[in-house]
Amino acid sequence: MHMNYSDDEIDKYYQEFPIVQLEANPIVIRDGFNIETVLKNNLWFANASPRQATIMENRVKLLSEKTDFLSHNILKKYDVLNASIGGSFFYKMDQIINDLDLNIIVDGSYFEYVKLNTADMFLVPTELPIYTSLMIFGIENLTFGIKTNDTIEIGEYRHTELTFREGCVMPWRNATFYGRNFLYPANFNKQNLFVRIKRQVYYSELVLNNKISRYSVKNVQINKAYNRLAEACFLLANIFPELNLSVPEAFALFYKRNRTENDTRKLLSDVRSYINSLMYPRIHGKYRDR
Repeated sequence: MHMNYSDDEIDKYYQEFPIVQLEANPIVIRDGFNIETVLKNNLWFANASPRQATIMENRVKLLSEKTDFLSHNILKKYDVLNASIGGSFFYKMDQIINDLDLNIIVDGSYFEYVKLNTADMFLVPTELPIYTSLMIFGIENLTFGIKTNDTIEIGEYRHTELTFREGCVMPWRNATFYGRNFLYPANFNKQNLFVRIKRQVYYSELVLNNKISRYSVKNVQINKAYNRLAEACFLLANIFPELNLSVPEAFALFYKRNRTENDTRKLLSDVRSYINSLMYPRIHGKYRDR
């Protein structure tokens, strides 16, 4: 019997805006266009080998050619300002990828999450994963803090404040393939990134301990937990230099094969220790528990 869990039990985001800002002019990816200009601030691309970087560029180009997604009945009534890819389809190389994770930013105030067959999203999806997870945000919510219901419940787990969760990493994690690219923020709230990381660790531990029923197969549990912990470690290494973590070693975690439960629990313990070393010396300042 599974209990119900909610990520806001761990910590809450600071209500500071804008979370995301976009450039003034849309990108146009065509022959001869240097995709590196779109990906220049993406942490995954910045750490990629030449082969990895080429695959990432090709996947962004592939998606940029499939603008038929704009005619999908969910999106055709909105002015789409930005479409970006995050997650495993962007950075994984040879592994099987089942999901395409898309973030869409539209004009106005809005939030919706849907999971679709990719064939329902794109007219010619043959080179793409079978499923598409689509998360749609309003620019007013990301920029001005207009309130919206951005909570979703999947099984026994409640995901809250998704505008913050996704928005606080978009400029570094996502690759724009349509519309206006992300502005790289000169200043940003590290506290909110820290909250996201703590929530990732919480979810990873639940998955690993068989508390999330949708992941009941042990190998799936290990990979789901490991991927989230790898991302947490990679973000910590890049955004919190005071930890003195090796960015290349953190990046290599994404490509580790033959992961075991012991590997995953070791990584969980390591990431928890990094979080604690940031949190406890700052109990009256940044990165504190609430």
